[in-house]
Amino acid sequence: MTRATAHHRPGAARRAADLGLGLVLAAAIAFTAFLFTTSWGGTAWLPGSGVSVAVAVLALLRHRWQTLTAVAGPTVAAGAVAVSLIAGDRLPKEPAPATAIALAVLVGSAVRTLPAPAATGIAVGGIAVPGLALVEGPSPAAAWAAVCLCGAILTRPVLRRVDRARRARTSYEGVPYEGMPYEGVPYEGVPYAGTPYGLVGDTPSTGRNPAHSPRRPS
Repeated sequence: MTRATAHHRPGAARRAADLGLGLVLAAAIAFTAFLFTTSWGGTAWLPGSGVSVAVAVLALLRHRWQTLTAVAGPTVAAGAVAVSLIAGDRLPKEPAPATAIALAVLVGSAVRTLPAPAATGIAVGGIAVPGLALVEGPSPAAAWAAVCLCGAILTRPVLRRVDRARRARTSYEGVPYEGMPYEGVPYEGVPYAGTPYGLVGDTPSTGRNPAHSPRRPS
C-alpha cells in the first residue's frame, strides 16, 4: 500500500458514503412529499419537506462542522415537532421519515466522534425529538424516529472502539493517518516502520540512517 493510497482512501470512502446518504435522503423526501400530496392535498407537503431538506443538509455537512450540525439537527427537528403538535390535524405529524434518518446520522456521528460529555448531551437531545412527538400518543412517525435514533446510538460506541483499534493497527504498520503525532512521510518511497524518526535504524540527532542515504557518484 502506497502512502497516497493509504492517505486518500478514507476521503474517497467518506465521499461515497455521503453520496449514498444523499441519494437515500432525496428519495425519502420525494416519496414522502408524494404521499402527502395524494393524501393531504394542497401544500401540506411543504413544511415537512422543508424540515427534511434542512436536516439532510446538516447531516451531509457533519464532517465540516461536527458539533454545530449535531446541535442544530435536533433543534430543527424538535421545533418542527412542536409546530406539528400545535397545528393539530392541519399538518402531518413530525418528524418525517427522511428527517428521522438524517437526525440519526447526525446524532450517531456525534456519539462516535465527540468527547463523552458532548456526545451524551447530543444523544439525549436526539432522543427527546421522538419523545416530544409522543406527547399526543404513539404515531408511526415517532416510532420510526425512535428506532432510527436508538439504532444509531447503540451501534456507534461499537464503531468507536473499532476506530481506536484501526488507528492502533495503522500506527503499528507505519501507514499514516489523520491525527497521528508523527504522520509518516516516506523517504525514498519507503514508509515509516513504526518509529517516530522514520526508518528503523534512524537516529534522533539526524533523523536518518546513513545506510539509507543515497550514495554520491565517485
